[in-house]
Amino acid sequence: MKKFSRPKKSGKGSQTKSTMLRRVAKRDGPPEYVAGLALGWRQRYAVTSSALQLAVTRQQLWNAIITATTATVGYSQISAIKVNRIRIWGPIADSGTGGFQSIVLTWFSSYSPAVVHTDTQIGGAAMGSYIDSKPPRKSLAAEWSMAGTNATEEVFGINVPAGAIIDVDYSVRLQNTFYGAALPASVVLVAATPGTQYVLPLDYQFDLSTSYVIPVGVTSIL
Repeated sequence: MKKFSRPKKSGKGSQTKSTMLRRVAKRDGPPEYVAGLALGWRQRYAVTSSALQLAVTRQQLWNAIITATTATVGYSQISAIKVNRIRIWGPIADSGTGGFQSIVLTWFSSYSPAVVHTDTQIGGAAMGSYIDSKPPRKSLAAEWSMAGTNATEEVFGINVPAGAIIDVDYSVRLQNTFYGAALPASVVLVAATPGTQYVLPLDYQFDLSTSYVIPVGVTSIL
């Protein structure tokens, strides 16, 4: 009977073409490096009053974390920020009233119609309304919001009643300087402590005392 011999293994010195290309690439120099601290961050917000038709802008996102220099002036700590996921829990309506509670999340886009998610809880139901959504691929929220760029562009919107809870997952790149970039002159802090870091309300505009989407578990202006 004829015996079949196994093919001989390549010697230790042999190299495939792809291996050689990888080695050459490593010798060309280190890979691209972007300076600055990057982190993932989840922030919870509690809605203390109805936030009907609230549209969150790029400026509101990149000014989410600030450091106060005086009682009324602060500097943003964020150079770029991106939304990765939003979850909303609506409050449970009083079963005795027969009412209902609805929540709405809207992802805005420059290239296609907005994507709208909604859920409703009927009075007396055991479970409240709930939304769990990631930004669609072509939505504005899927892009990085760079500090100082397209400040008034609306990224996403929420329509929720008082008592709702909102969790937002962010990717963040921090400023390379201690105080970062100055907040717009129109944004005035309320009785801030100089040197303290704050998380601003999600719905802040110019007068922080009228904000109703308040960060939970962190130092806040309100």
